[in-house]
Amino acid sequence: GQALYREAAIIFEQSQDEVPIDTGNLRGSGNLGLPSAQGDDIVVEISYGGAAADYALAVHEDMERTYRNGKKSKFLEDPAKRRIEGLDGRLLNAVRKVMGI
Repeated sequence: GQALYREAAIIFEQSQDEVPIDTGNLRGSGNLGLPSAQGDDIVVEISYGGAAADYALAVHEDMERTYRNGKKSKFLEDPAKRRIEGLDGRLLNAVRKVMGI
């Protein structure tokens, strides 16, 4: 759970850097959850919404709109896609370290 949380924290931090800012509601609605068990899986949820729920998805998916200062649509999806490469190996190494193998 700790290793997955560290990976999610990197994704969340990058998404905070990329999320468009107008009033700040969307950026402020970002949330990084704690690891939790869901059946046999450990899950860490990253979400945006809250007070910005009405437009969070629209901003995320609007590929036609341009923003300034490195802000962009796909502000959560793109960081996740960038981090996915090598994720299995990083998690496996963390598990091995904890288990002492």
